[in-house]
Amino acid sequence: MEKVLYKSRSDNSFNRNAVFSLLENPVVKLIADKHHVTPAQVLIRYCIEKEVVVIPRSFNEERMKCNQEVFNFALDETDKTAFSFG
Repeated sequence: MEKVLYKSRSDNSFNRNAVFSLLENPVVKLIADKHHVTPAQVLIRYCIEKEVVVIPRSFNEERMKCNQEVFNFALDETDKTAFSFG
């Protein structure tokens, strides 16, 4: 079964809590601290490096700017192997 971080709004099985739990995931937080970025930036960068289209959603101007600053760092192999959400 394929794991999905986000599903379309038309899919009634979308669980907003699952996305927020990724932002609180201890591994994601450790990687974020290591690179001096936010957990959201780590997750966005991870998806981009996996060639997954990412459309962050925010109405907060600071978060929108922050979400664009994902090309100032790269995840190394240790970071990538640490991702295990299942």
